Amino acid sequence: MKIFWKPYRVATCLYAMSQMMSPLSAATNTLPADIASRLDSYNVVWDTPSVSGSLESMPLGNGDITSNVWVEQNGDLMMYIGKSDNWSEATRLLKTGRVRISFTPNPFTGSDNYSQTLDLRKGEVEITAGTRKLPVNIKIWIDAENPVVNVQTDSKVPLEIACTSELLRPEAMTFIGGGDDPLSTSYRGLVDSPVKPHESADTFVSSPDRVRWYHRNESSFFKTILEKQNVGELADKYRDPYLHPLEQFWDCLNPIDYIAALTYDIEELKRLPADIIGNELVAEWEGVLSKLPPLPKSADGKLLLPAEEFGIDRNFENPQCYVIWPFKLYGVTQPDYELALNTFNMRKFKASNCWSQCAVQAARLGLSGEMAELLMHNAGAQDPSVRFPAFWNPGSDYVPDFDNGGVLAMAVQTMLVDNLGDSILVAQALPDGWEADFKLHAYGNTTVIGKAKGKKVESLDIFPASRAASVVYPEK
Repeated sequence: MKIFWKPYRVATCLYAMSQMMSPLSAATNTLPADIASRLDSYNVVWDTPSVSGSLESMPLGNGDITSNVWVEQNGDLMMYIGKSDNWSEATRLLKTGRVRISFTPNPFTGSDNYSQTLDLRKGEVEITAGTRKLPVNIKIWIDAENPVVNVQTDSKVPLEIACTSELLRPEAMTFIGGGDDPLSTSYRGLVDSPVKPHESADTFVSSPDRVRWYHRNESSFFKTILEKQNVGELADKYRDPYLHPLEQFWDCLNPIDYIAALTYDIEELKRLPADIIGNELVAEWEGVLSKLPPLPKSADGKLLLPAEEFGIDRNFENPQCYVIWPFKLYGVTQPDYELALNTFNMRKFKASNCWSQCAVQAARLGLSGEMAELLMHNAGAQDPSVRFPAFWNPGSDYVPDFDNGGVLAMAVQTMLVDNLGDSILVAQALPDGWEADFKLHAYGNTTVIGKAKGKKVESLDIFPASRAASVVYPEK
């Protein structure tokens, strides 16, 4: 389906996941000039269009809506559009659709002026085509506060613009199974399942002034998941989310990640204002805590274990280290440090790519040298088959490996500013010889701006100032 715009000097196409909404203007640049200049030096700039489609795309996002942007050899501007919660009935995270934008006359034909820039400060992709005398400038960005992808074209020559939606799932599909199926990587946990997942087709909605389409989940895998976990009776009691069983060990008693998660999360919830949670809810939480078994340990008490009883490995996880992160029961400033250190050092899987949290856990334990090695491994995990340098090489699943980038970002944050209750731990794992100039957020609507060399914090500003008393500096 297409929509055509008559010739205009400036044409804007707006895409929304559910409805058309007015875009917001770009955020005002408030960065200091030296920081802005340094950030600009990391802009990604290409001087040729894509040869291999989306493998040579640039990413955009606003924390929820995403887009892969590229220009094909024929001059069509292409976009994959996604959303963070676009889960299908078969538990796949789907792209919402693919959009093709064509220009007449085609400014990319015979262009001697092509450039494509991912502007990190503005959060937009800027494309220049046409000739040097008659350039055509295209700007793509995603609204910071609305689910809208914006495409703005500025041309001195009148252009006709055609926007075409290309359905990614034009027909209903049932995954038949088997490792040779081209979709097997999307259904990695269901390749040999006797229950075959099914997905409905995408649907076009006829409209005179816009392109509209959607994917609606016509069925659900929820009940099947619960039944396979021997709790099928819960299917009618709860709304239909997607659940995950313990991933590393399937046959276990008192798994440590469940115990640690409930302990940490409930203690954090209890810190909410009393007028929000009330005494009755606190009493219920206290009752849960009182019934939790202790964290499982080895017979000599020197190691934490994945569970009190557990079977064979089913994945590449170290669940016993979850007590370090994300459930912060142990760390460099907390009791029983040696127990956590021994557990971390004796972990079975010591890889740093994909979802492995070792870099973050090393930072929480103040292991600067090991954290640095793991961090640099993640940062260097570039995939030679893709053009954008941060579409990480797949450690286990797919390109780009979002887990790799997520762990990388969390490790940097934890290295520089970590939160533990009301405390703000600064530079707890910054390696000797490393310098950091940072502005990061902490709990309690707090902003931390500082400079550090290794464990030496050279300057630190805390906003609001009342939170300065919560800062914990690294031990010398």
